[in-house]
Amino acid sequence: MPASAMDVDAPRAWLPDVRRQHLDLDVGFVPGAGGYVQGHTTIVCRPPPTGSGDATELTLHAHELVVTRVTVNDAPARVIRRGRIAVRPDGSDDPSGDEDAALAVSEAGALTSGASIARNACEGMLADARAVADGSADELVIALEDGGVIASGGSSEDVVVRVWYGAGTAMNAIGSKPPDSWRRIAPLVAHPRTAPGANDAGGDGDGAGGGSGDADERTEAPDEAPEEEPVDASYAGWCNPGDGAMCAFVDSDEGNARFLCAPGSALRPAAWFPCVDDGGSLVHFSAVARVDPDLTAVLPGVLTKTELVEETTTTDDGSTRTRSRRAFNFVSGGVPVQAHQMVLAVGTFATRKIPTSAAHRDKFAAAAAAEEEDKEEEAAKNDADGANARFHQYLDNAAESTAHSSTHALHCPPCYADNELPAAASCAASALKSFEAYLGRPFPYPGGLTFCFVPPDALPVSMDLRLPAMLGAGVTILSTDRLGHPLSAADLVTSRTAIAECAARQLFGGFLEPREDTDAWLAEGLASYMAGTCYVSLLMGADELKYQRAWEVEAVVECDDGDALPPLASPSARIWARGRSACGASAEEVKARAVGEARARGEDPDAVAVLEHARDVAPASKPPRPPAPGVDTLVRYKAVAIVDILERKLGEEGMQKVIRKLASLQGKAPGAESLQEAAIAASKATRAAKEKAAAAAEAAKTEGADESANAAAKEKAAATAREQLHREHQESIAYHALAESPARFLRSRVFLNLCRQNATMTKADMSAFNARWIEGCGCPRLTAAYTFRKTRRQELLFAIKLDGCLAAAAADRVAWSKNPKVSVTVRIQENDLPPSDHAVSLSAHDRAYVLMPLQLVTKPKDRRTIARQQEAAMRRQKQAMEAGKENPDNLDAMAAAEVLQWECPVSWVRVDPEGEWLAKVILPSAQQGLEGMITKQLMSERPADPAAQMWAIRFLRERAENGSTSAVNALLQCAEDPKTFCRVRAAAAMALGACACDGTQRSNLALSSVTRTYRRRRCDPRTGKPKPTDLADFAAAIVDEGLVTALGLPRAPPESTSGWEDADDAWITPTECVDLLVDALNHTESDGDPHDSSSLIATAIHALGRARPATLDGVRRITRAIAGRMRENATICGVGGRAHEGGRRVMIAGMLALRTLLERLPPLPESIRAANEAKKAMEAAGGGANGEGGPGIRRRRSAAPAAGGGGGDAEEKARVS
Repeated sequence: MPASAMDVDAPRAWLPDVRRQHLDLDVGFVPGAGGYVQGHTTIVCRPPPTGSGDATELTLHAHELVVTRVTVNDAPARVIRRGRIAVRPDGSDDPSGDEDAALAVSEAGALTSGASIARNACEGMLADARAVADGSADELVIALEDGGVIASGGSSEDVVVRVWYGAGTAMNAIGSKPPDSWRRIAPLVAHPRTAPGANDAGGDGDGAGGGSGDADERTEAPDEAPEEEPVDASYAGWCNPGDGAMCAFVDSDEGNARFLCAPGSALRPAAWFPCVDDGGSLVHFSAVARVDPDLTAVLPGVLTKTELVEETTTTDDGSTRTRSRRAFNFVSGGVPVQAHQMVLAVGTFATRKIPTSAAHRDKFAAAAAAEEEDKEEEAAKNDADGANARFHQYLDNAAESTAHSSTHALHCPPCYADNELPAAASCAASALKSFEAYLGRPFPYPGGLTFCFVPPDALPVSMDLRLPAMLGAGVTILSTDRLGHPLSAADLVTSRTAIAECAARQLFGGFLEPREDTDAWLAEGLASYMAGTCYVSLLMGADELKYQRAWEVEAVVECDDGDALPPLASPSARIWARGRSACGASAEEVKARAVGEARARGEDPDAVAVLEHARDVAPASKPPRPPAPGVDTLVRYKAVAIVDILERKLGEEGMQKVIRKLASLQGKAPGAESLQEAAIAASKATRAAKEKAAAAAEAAKTEGADESANAAAKEKAAATAREQLHREHQESIAYHALAESPARFLRSRVFLNLCRQNATMTKADMSAFNARWIEGCGCPRLTAAYTFRKTRRQELLFAIKLDGCLAAAAADRVAWSKNPKVSVTVRIQENDLPPSDHAVSLSAHDRAYVLMPLQLVTKPKDRRTIARQQEAAMRRQKQAMEAGKENPDNLDAMAAAEVLQWECPVSWVRVDPEGEWLAKVILPSAQQGLEGMITKQLMSERPADPAAQMWAIRFLRERAENGSTSAVNALLQCAEDPKTFCRVRAAAAMALGACACDGTQRSNLALSSVTRTYRRRRCDPRTGKPKPTDLADFAAAIVDEGLVTALGLPRAPPESTSGWEDADDAWITPTECVDLLVDALNHTESDGDPHDSSSLIATAIHALGRARPATLDGVRRITRAIAGRMRENATICGVGGRAHEGGRRVMIAGMLALRTLLERLPPLPESIRAANEAKKAMEAAGGGANGEGGPGIRRRRSAAPAAGGGGGDAEEKARVS
């Protein structure tokens, strides 16, 4: 028996399958109230499936939307339930129908105590949290006013639903009143009365909503507020209606430029238009957005036309007002998308367009024509009796859209149009060109890609904390912080990398979405991999990409202890779309997964296979639930690392084949096999037709003496050209049919099978790989040691042990149970020979050391020859020492390396050189001779691997901290070597600075090496002050920043310690380093260099923030230098550096540095008390008053200085605080 329209306790109402949806919107701004979206949406739904019975209720998703009118098939309808609140026929709330009785306040006398009030409040909050979590809070249940049947199962007619609504914080100021359930918790506050359509003097926006004729409809709406409430009032409080719908911002510094983005902080489509938020439903969206004439609207789809319209509105006094609006018309262009991919950006934009490739234009011209023909045939079939004429006006005119689909577009505020926008356009053009060449096909969106740059205040609060952009179907909304000035190398690299990453996510994660939550890692991993391989490596070189990936792997290995990071195939690893849940699994896939899980648990699968539901849980509008900010970043790093490991197993060409197959929608998808076969056949036929057309055209160019033969050749060329167009048409039809099938979703299982087919991997190998790195968690440790054993057949005795956390051990056991042949590669470089790889098995032990002799190719040398060479080396060393030409320490290291080379033919050894394990490789730092091998690997390996060089630097730093002077010299040599990659040189400089951690001779050598290298590179030899910057060489600038960072790392023991501090943690920054950093802030000038030096200045400020000066005079100099730079920055770049990304970088660095310095200052009472005690002690001892203060100001509980002048220093310390 079907549920009654008034029975809110009935089972869940019918959730329709949407075919098309049209948005007719009026977007504007109200001064002091924010932005609004008002209009109506038309939803064309497929009828219920056969056998489902009659549907009297229909469910949509709407989050804090003010619905004023509803019709179903042009019949009047109404809202009967909004979330957990039942609605009466007059539009008011019905407390008796609330699903949660905790929110319905019965009688005032029932609240007899504060405990009951608190209990009711807690129960209400818990109920709200549960409703938001399960999606019931966003349900909008609709029924016909007469309670009739909306649709019947098996019917052939579509259901057309129209909803008039308003959204945004400004909807109260334009006459749309929230329901009274919000009035109970949000008190009325007054806004200045703004007449609809009136603009303020600064042009802050209009206040009218809807199109022509909507004003009368709003007057008759049942949800309208009572007449006794003032029109110019709105609601505020802990629940601000419509606050999550959009973000609006008026930039007063740029001529009151206005910007609006939707969705807002709610981050779901139901916050700004009614829809069915189903991740597995593909819908053809179209939209019309009307804005002020000076604004631009951007929506997903193809922009078909832009026109100026005149609208007439009626004011409160009965007069009429006419205003101009600019209407932007968008259609889908034949590519359906999910509701959550609909985004909106409105603002004062400067626009720059990029022509798309010829393949892109040809592909979608044929696609649009094919879609138009299909729709005409469908309309002719369904309209024999004229029954469906009412929704023909909402169909896309795809053929018309092709004239506007030949460009990509970039929009930004006008102040960035001259410098930053051309640089971003050049980056976007290069990235998209490289992507299309890599994929072998154009991007799948017919309207091209659109990048909108808006101020950070116009984006949701949490947007830039996790991803640099808000992604829609072909539309990317980024912060203006992602725009880089052409003369700022650091900002330009960041900007280009962000644009390339976002463009790649339009394919993987946008057009191709993950099927389930366990597939979210694949979308992020493939997008970052393609962006790095196709663009970042071309932008800055392969070494930059390798260094970045090695740094990411190091971060994952250090943090993945089995508890900090979830497995990639876990629902907790929600890194796609800021934590949105993927729900594209079909009924067959859900049932198959449930049966597999039941069999794994030992249960009867027949009890699961009888499920009739299409999904485990019906689609619901839920807020995203992202992991912690640090966790999601590390999970994304791990996803990219797994794709890189598979790429090394497949090779670059093998991975390209896999990605091309996925982009062509040819991954195995249940329910789409026949469509995939048809698409493959159409593609083959098109290639054959192109070859025939090219051959015929070439033959027609060569004219002979026979005119009839020439005419026949031309006729054949024309016929083959028509055949080619026909085949392209058929291919487009097949592709678009495939784009509406389950092939539009990414599946980890399909991706891994494709990788296995393109690599020399068995099913057992891939199963073990999946169990260890995708379904398992925890990174193991590979502890290795080796020694040279000179026998008749020379060999390297190699020992390795695999261990780690409990989670890593469990994952290893599962992987071994699937494939017992697990090994790690060891690469040995012998003298004058190419490197050789050896496979060391890890499966023949139970987490114990494996001892394996590795045979060498080099034959043993004669002992008498070795003795003569050793004697000659010692003699050369002695002569050089007597002449005083070289450092004896360097000679010792060279002699030791020569002796080791004669005794052992191995230059160096690398464990896991290809990075096939996400493991921490540990070698014993105390082993004799190992340092020489690592040094030779760092300086002599060609081609150099930045990952191996980073590992070598860490090893040498550990050796230097343990007292090795030769390790310090090796780090210095690496930092000064111009042939080494710039970021490796910067890392070596920072490791050198960190080695100066005590007062030993080795520490002094590291300190002098850093300061000497910095002075030679950055200081004028005559004055000793920093030279003017010359940042044209970006690699040199990176090395300089590494040296500046290294100046803040050295530590020295204080001259004396007081009783307030811990002696073990007492250290100061050497005065020489403080002086150099202060001079870098005070005297660094551009002097004609046009490039931005903010990155170098911010690095110096960060280094000073970590410093611990020995005297209060040092603190005073540091604070003055930082404050001076911040004042200069505020003058040039605005307050807070808001006018320039470099300015914000300097300002943020200054605030963090000052906060760190203030935390290290002692409290004022302790300073005064200690100063008085010191003064009395000096007076009693007859001491002077010429001291400079104590040796340590880093402690919050430090004592006053033991020298004289304590009172003055205390006052100075208080003033600085």
